[in-house]
Amino acid sequence: MPTMLLPFHRPSILSLIIRRSKRLTETEQAFHLGFVSMAETIIMAIRAMSYVVIAIMMAVVANTMVMSARDACRICALKALGFGYDRHHDAITT
Repeated sequence: MPTMLLPFHRPSILSLIIRRSKRLTETEQAFHLGFVSMAETIIMAIRAMSYVVIAIMMAVVANTMVMSARDACRICALKALGFGYDRHHDAITT
């Protein structure tokens, strides 16, 4: 009775599978180096995002300081023109 060979028992397909698996495997050291480089990329991305957040916070603080200085100059100018704080509070703060 002849034996039936399955497709994966044929030498050409088996050798192709072995050659392909050798190309797709990597050593443990190469895996660790790839993982470390990926971790470094993530750290760099987090660092870049933190710089963006700090820049936005500095812009908000600068805007608040400019608005406060502008309001103080406006109040000083109105007081110099004779408007007092008690009589014309709405004219100064609006």
